[in-house]
Amino acid sequence: MSPLLQQQDANGFSGSFHTDNTSDFASRLYSSILNVWTSLLCQESWPLRTSASLVLGRPPNPMPSEEDLGSMDQEGESPADVHISDVSLQQQAFLGNVDIVNLSEREKWDLARSILGDERDRLCVWKSSFTSEELNQITSNESSLLGTSILESLVSIAEGLTMETKLGALGSPLHQHVLILAELVTEGKQRVKEFDREDGRDTIHSTCTTAGNILLEGEDLLSRLRDERLLLEKLSYTTRLELESSTE
Repeated sequence: MSPLLQQQDANGFSGSFHTDNTSDFASRLYSSILNVWTSLLCQESWPLRTSASLVLGRPPNPMPSEEDLGSMDQEGESPADVHISDVSLQQQAFLGNVDIVNLSEREKWDLARSILGDERDRLCVWKSSFTSEELNQITSNESSLLGTSILESLVSIAEGLTMETKLGALGSPLHQHVLILAELVTEGKQRVKEFDREDGRDTIHSTCTTAGNILLEGEDLLSRLRDERLLLEKLSYTTRLELESSTE
């Protein structure tokens, strides 16, 4: 078993969960996200509904500064086989190191797959700083602004994957994983909706991003995944503090 898979097992990325579907929703959602994401990366040809020219043909978001990521939890260690480059392939492409226009369809998918794989690994790094039980704990309290914001970002990632991924052959692993994740997205959106917004209260997520829970016209999957992952990273330090305070 690879170090990443060992890390996934240790942190509850895969495998069985508790039978209480209410308390373990976030960990089930996260596991299902990884199932779809990993199956997506295993495809040999372009598996996204949006064309390669649209996904790779727009400038990427600015890379986060050290100040932006200053609140990231420094105690969590990355899975042993996760490699995160200082400059993503998409950034390199727009810096002139990769000529997207002249790439073949296979080369375009290889490029997009590398970017998607990098984003998945970064999400795994975020999750490695706490256990699945802790993720469930922080998101189970509907009155928690922080927990609801984390859940909202996970739901947004999941919805982006289900909306943009072609189902593939009936009965294939990707097809099955997408259907399961789509059901969790429906449940997750209802959970977020139930958050008390009276008296003008809102989630951290909705005040920091504009994507919401739908793919806006012109927005691509890569941008959504990156934006939500960055928000989760920014919330990591606060998440750790809240978890530690709850055990005192």
